[in-house]
Amino acid sequence: MQILIERMSSIPVGYKPRLRELTIGPVAWGLWSLTYHDGSTYAALALDGGDKPEHIVGWAACTLEYDEHPMIGAYVLEAHRGKGIAASLVTSLLRDLRGRGVLSPGDVVVASTWRWPLYGALIASCGLTPQTWE
Repeated sequence: MQILIERMSSIPVGYKPRLRELTIGPVAWGLWSLTYHDGSTYAALALDGGDKPEHIVGWAACTLEYDEHPMIGAYVLEAHRGKGIAASLVTSLLRDLRGRGVLSPGDVVVASTWRWPLYGALIASCGLTPQTWE
């Protein structure tokens, strides 16, 4: 499993339709509608078995524009769930953003914990303060 971390504005064009396809699913507004392609959203992509769009099995995004605080979300294909991919994507992305200086220790990061209750613990494990987005 390879994890690629980039600003949404730098994600290869051919990958973007795959990300949208992965997140539309049963919740039409999903993660895709919360991403910005102007450089204010960062993404971590999980690629399994190659570097083509169809090899993307999950992704996480952290947007700095949607709410008062940065917001994070993740999506993994059903067939790949339960393997720790979402946790790896979320923590890799948040740690990368700390390393870039985009986020600082203790910063609040919001997440929709009703969709996945592990967000809080993962955010805290990265030295950040979790807050439930409602």
